[in-house]
Amino acid sequence: MFVLWTDTAPRHVEVSAPAKARKPVELIVNNVWRDEKYGTMMYGVNAAAMVIEQPRADEWTLACSDGWGVEPDFSDLVVRLVHEHGKAP
Repeated sequence: MFVLWTDTAPRHVEVSAPAKARKPVELIVNNVWRDEKYGTMMYGVNAAAMVIEQPRADEWTLACSDGWGVEPDFSDLVVRLVHEHGKAP
């Protein structure tokens, strides 16, 4: 597991996985945020939510609500994931 914080992470991140795996690998993505009052990582509470859209094959858009407030706000963080087959690091 690794966490990317929007306030410190670069705007573009590439993650590589072994090209020749014996079986498909599952990718799990969680919408988490830092509770600055207690210094903890939070997820899945209050207005936390994520809308996942797949505009085309091997590309996903994740619209995430950060959990603050009463209703989800899916403009809090928008992430684009792209799976590029066979791209060498």
